[in-house]
Order: sequence, then structure tokens, then C-alpha cells
Amino acid sequence: MSDASQNPPAIPVPASAESPRNTLAVVALVLGFAAIAVSLISQGVLIALVRTGDFGIYSLVSAVVAALALLVGAAAIVIGLVAAQRPGGRLLAGIGVGLGIGEVVAILGSFVVNTFAGGF
Repeated sequence: MSDASQNPPAIPVPASAESPRNTLAVVALVLGFAAIAVSLISQGVLIALVRTGDFGIYSLVSAVVAALALLVGAAAIVIGLVAAQRPGGRLLAGIGVGLGIGEVVAILGSFVVNTFAGGF
């Protein structure tokens, strides 16, 4: 028997088996979750404000929180779209974009409903 038949040839392994790290994709994902977290946490605060009966503060806090969540959601969309163009992390960027779009649509939908419902 020869040595070649006993030892199979080695399989070449690339120098770096990991995909390149895409930090912007992670940032987009975090911003998408942050936009949703701001909206969810604000609901508890707004419920507490309703119980106090001070609706002037309720309106102010509601507007500020909606604007903050809208900005964070929009940032998640923009950063996620930029990150999706780079190698690596496309899934994370896509999730961040999806979360950002969901939050922006929810806030804009809430604004439209509240605008038209206010007239009734």
C-alpha cells in the first residue's frame, strides 16, 4: 500500500471562515427594538398619567414619546438599508428595517386615526 491511499488529501480551509462583521446591521437591529421598547414602556407611563386626570401633561408626553419612537424607527430603517448593502449581517439589517417600518407605520396610523376620530 502506498501512503497516498492511506492519507486522504487535506481539504483547504479559507483563512477566515467567519463572515465579516457588520456593525451597522447590529445598530439597526438595536434601534428597531429600542423603538418598540419606547412605545411599550410609554404605555405604562401614559396609563399612569390618565389616572392622575392631568390630560395636558398626557398630551405632551404622548406627543414627545411618539416623536421619539418615530425618529428611532426611521433611524433603524435608514441604517438598516445602508447595512444591507454591506457584506455580512444582512439578516440583522433586514430585521432592524422590518421593526423600524412596523413602528413607523404604527405611529403614523395612530396619528391618522386620532386625527379623524377627534372630529367625531
